[in-house]
Amino acid sequence: IAPPVSSAPTPQNLLVNPKSMHYPYTLRGVSSELTFTVYGGMYDYLAAHEDSTVYSSYGQQPSSEEVNRIVTLRYVNESIQRVELQNLASKIKQLTPNEDDQARIAISLVQNIPYDWNSFESSNIQSKYPYEVLYTNTGVCGQKSILLVCLLRDLGYGCSILEFPNHAAVGIACPSEYAYYSGYAFVESTSPTIITDCYENYVSSG
Repeated sequence: IAPPVSSAPTPQNLLVNPKSMHYPYTLRGVSSELTFTVYGGMYDYLAAHEDSTVYSSYGQQPSSEEVNRIVTLRYVNESIQRVELQNLASKIKQLTPNEDDQARIAISLVQNIPYDWNSFESSNIQSKYPYEVLYTNTGVCGQKSILLVCLLRDLGYGCSILEFPNHAAVGIACPSEYAYYSGYAFVESTSPTIITDCYENYVSSG
């Protein structure tokens, strides 16, 4: 298995070339936006270290499912971006003390990040760290789902990636009566829908 990014600078050294981003979200029918500073230095570092290569120590190539799992966890757990993602989660917590509403804000915020149609239509979808999605304010389903998992985790929620043919969504840990699969409620990451709503039309998936 390929190691995570090594020889990395400290996150503080990457906090250069700031820009303010305004992320819209809706909570209980009321629209608002969250302002958050992102940094070109961190974006440039992460973009230069995108890696979906997986090596085997045993001389046997892992299955495509295992490769995808390893790469997904690599992008979820990348340590350089972690502090900034936690800072965004902290800003969400400042908006309301209600933990369920914090999750709703995070979900709506990611859902409202524009879909990366240019990458999709050109069939040039590359791996992308969650922080890159925030910086570019665009992403496809898998990229936005990984960002949402990171935010929900930092808000204290159990979560998972739900994978389908040509699509990825998020599962958030929930009581069994709300579960879509194995204790997780379905959360769409690409367009504004409520938690548990999976009855949308998905490109190439139906």
